[in-house]
Amino acid sequence: MGVDFDRFSSQKPLFETGSFTGFHRVFGLGSSGYLSATRHYKQPLCGNEEGWGPLSPIRWDFTPCFLDVWLASVAAFGIIFGAAALWWMLHNRRPTHVTKDWHFWTKQVGYLSLG
Repeated sequence: MGVDFDRFSSQKPLFETGSFTGFHRVFGLGSSGYLSATRHYKQPLCGNEEGWGPLSPIRWDFTPCFLDVWLASVAAFGIIFGAAALWWMLHNRRPTHVTKDWHFWTKQVGYLSLG
């Protein structure tokens, strides 16, 4: 009453490693680790052994170089649009009138006592 693993040949790495995360410790990652880079590039601007991918031949995941592109684009988006938002806020300031009644002074005393 055993399970016939030959029917599931595409899932053989999962059965051999016992890992549901997709990291195959049995097969290793070559001469370098997962996030390490080599001195000699196999592909332009990517020093990782897995290359640009997008899918890793070793793990069930994207390659580190492919992920770096998306992370860098999010960072560039934040820097560019964050700088634009700061510029807009500094150049479009309008003075507002603040009434300094008991509500204002109560908050000021509360902030000073906490700080």
